[in-house]
Amino acid sequence: MTTNALIFAGGVGNRMNALAKPKQFLQLYGKEIIIHTLEKFQNNPNIDGILVVCKDNWIDFLKITFQKYVK
Repeated sequence: MTTNALIFAGGVGNRMNALAKPKQFLQLYGKEIIIHTLEKFQNNPNIDGILVVCKDNWIDFLKITFQKYVK
């Protein structure tokens, strides 16, 4: 059985006053929040695939962020 994770990363951070970038791209302990989230799912042996959904105008930034951490 294949189990996929769906991560909604479409927030813009209005409540956090994150004017420069959405909250999922803010850094926490030197790493973007979205990366912390992805690592949790990647390290779960029950998850076979991960799909991340984000706003259109941030897709390229998301790809660049992912590439920084791909081994």
